[in-house]
Amino acid sequence: MHEGELFALPETKDFQMMFARLDILYELGLPIPQTWDEFNIVMSELQKNQMDVHIPFGFATDIGFYLSLLFQHGGDVYRYGGMQSALDSEEAVQAFRSWTNFFILHGTEIFDWDPGTRFVNNFRSGQMPLGFANYTMFNTLAVFAPELRGSWQFFPLPGTVDENGVINHSTAAGGASTMMLSQSTNQDAAWEFMRWWVSAEVQTLYGRELESLIGAAARYNTANLQAVENLSWTVADHNMLMAQWEHARAFPQVPGGYFTPRHVSNAFRTVVHNLTDPRETLWDFVEYINAEIINKRREFGLEYIPLR
Repeated sequence: MHEGELFALPETKDFQMMFARLDILYELGLPIPQTWDEFNIVMSELQKNQMDVHIPFGFATDIGFYLSLLFQHGGDVYRYGGMQSALDSEEAVQAFRSWTNFFILHGTEIFDWDPGTRFVNNFRSGQMPLGFANYTMFNTLAVFAPELRGSWQFFPLPGTVDENGVINHSTAAGGASTMMLSQSTNQDAAWEFMRWWVSAEVQTLYGRELESLIGAAARYNTANLQAVENLSWTVADHNMLMAQWEHARAFPQVPGGYFTPRHVSNAFRTVVHNLTDPRETLWDFVEYINAEIINKRREFGLEYIPLR
């Protein structure tokens, strides 16, 4: 959806969750953290025992961890209907500072290349008993570390506590969609196919057939909630998945919005590698984001807000 218009039907859905080695945490007497304060305590205890946690790095292709913190702080990615970046807000700055502090103040390991493989290897070896990744990491772990079956599980992200004591477990969600081109000469047939393809029955059949042929490595991340319930999740995994699903928020898409992950990544790397001020650095890169939003809105004949 954009400005009240439907542009595609959701096909797949993915979002971040917390992966935990239950055997290691229980051996150390550590709980599953429910809030970020609790997470910081568990992280400190793991580091005292020569272990670490995995915090997603700032890649231009995936800033889901930062957006999750942003949403938990009550912030938004854009304002004025997508005409301007909202990452210069106080909520955005505090979320950005929390993210960069994991690397600057807490010394968590920087994975600036091949983060997925390195996390999986360290999670399997026990060097990183706690970490964050898209829930489809389940597929990899199911076949990459069969010896750990029953020793790990995923959980909702730790949450941010608001002034009323309510824990916000928001996570950023993304995925793929099915769309029809406006110049199609068979729009009625295309629409019927799209509706058929994303239906609960077909998504269930497709997901089950994938898994029957390939195994758990092909567990399908369908966006159809009924189809998810029909796939081969255990009761425990399904409950955790649904607990996080309820707090999943989509990353909004706007003209020129491709500059947002690119320059959030640039700001992150500048702060972590050069130790610059998080607030000033993020504000500097927000100017680039706003400039591109204006360029694209002008190109498409849309209303825009000029730079000050």
